[in-house]
Amino acid sequence: MIHIRDLPDDVHTQLRVKAAEAGLSLSAYLRRELENLALRKSVAEILGRNDDRRAKLETGAVLDAVHEGRR
Repeated sequence: MIHIRDLPDDVHTQLRVKAAEAGLSLSAYLRRELENLALRKSVAEILGRNDDRRAKLETGAVLDAVHEGRR
């Protein structure tokens, strides 16, 4: 169970409005939003994944290709 303390009244009001617009109780709305948040990849996970996909190039090879393209 999660308890959130010191939530500003205006934030609570906006969350209730969003829940109502979605046709959900506040609890169901927050559960859905927290589930979505938990499933999202972090920036570190995304960057790590991209590092694995990145080609391993050496600076000299890149410079050679650039110079070749300019000829």
